[in-house]
Amino acid sequence: MVLEELRLKNFRNYVSESVYLGEGLFFLEGPNGAGKTNFVEAIYVLGSGRSWRPGGYSAMIATGAEAAGVAGTVSRMGPGTESCRREWRLAVEIRHGLSLAINGRAARWSQNTKIFPVVAFSPEDLFLVKGSAESRRDWLDSIGRGVFPGYAGRKTRFERALKQRNKMLREARERLNSLGGAQSLEVWNEEFAKCAAELVCKRLNVYQRVRPLLEEALDFLGIGSTARITYLARLEKLLPADTWEAALGGDTSLVEDEYKQALSKRLGDELRRGLSLVGPQRDDIEIQIDKLSAREGISQGQQRLVAIAMRLAEASLLETLSTTKPVLVLDDVFSELDHHRQRRVWQRIAPQQGFITSTSAERLDTGSLGIPMRVLRVRRGRVERERGALEGEGPESNIDAPE
Repeated sequence: MVLEELRLKNFRNYVSESVYLGEGLFFLEGPNGAGKTNFVEAIYVLGSGRSWRPGGYSAMIATGAEAAGVAGTVSRMGPGTESCRREWRLAVEIRHGLSLAINGRAARWSQNTKIFPVVAFSPEDLFLVKGSAESRRDWLDSIGRGVFPGYAGRKTRFERALKQRNKMLREARERLNSLGGAQSLEVWNEEFAKCAAELVCKRLNVYQRVRPLLEEALDFLGIGSTARITYLARLEKLLPADTWEAALGGDTSLVEDEYKQALSKRLGDELRRGLSLVGPQRDDIEIQIDKLSAREGISQGQQRLVAIAMRLAEASLLETLSTTKPVLVLDDVFSELDHHRQRRVWQRIAPQQGFITSTSAERLDTGSLGIPMRVLRVRRGRVERERGALEGEGPESNIDAPE
């Protein structure tokens, strides 16, 4: 998949900008505050309908504007000749939310995943490794929402059940000696266990697919001698082998029974704390490098590499499921990496279209690898192509950013 052109209108510090792109790796160079991160964020928004940055939708809209627009033309070559080339026109309007149009027609974001898959690497990815378990659960769930139909619905149903159960636990705690409160919770446990089992079975399928890809990426980047990755289900005991196999096969009944038993055993503790202590909302992914916890036992430079490996694994899974290489966005992720590690990352991402930001091109060592780099110079919300750095300028696009 190739992003041929990107057009921005009132997106952060871009008032109106159109840039022809094409295949290859693009390096965005410019001082702090010029708009490098804004540019690559727009690409990620166009592909995923999300941003890794805080502030919500309103933060994406330029000061004084009522709405922002991101539009682009993407293409894919099929087997054979140029006649197999397919092209899509994508447009996103940002107001109180994000609305997507594909070839001029309103579309769902799930439709866009296979058309224009994008994976973003950002400095905040460090918290995938050193942050709380929630960040790693969110990583799996984000992949699941993008590639498995129905995943988002199961996550929403579980979150609704969790919120309701926690409310009932708090209310029951206030009348701890009330038999009726405990009995009503027993009834609600049925729904909670069902929703929890449905979600964790889907999540385990994502984990099972992405784990070997993560192991391979960790090995390629040379992070230690051995890596161990484990999904930690917070139940009273480890899931038996037959239950694990049933979960991967889509049979939720055995997992549901395990949750019911765990909920019954922990009910007293939950009533005292007014909080659900069992369920997929407490699960984690444990990553060990040479038997040391990646979260606490390795250097920050190594943690950065583990985070990059997690994104590389995500990209590999998207490529497998969508049959096209995703576009990669790397926002200032080479800090804390020595030249050898930089080279390994470059070797891995070079076969596909990618956008890399930094304040200085001198920090990026690609010349010795023979990897061509196209330079985009960003200055105050304007993008200039370095003379001689880009080849094959394309025609002006007739794709307008949304009004």
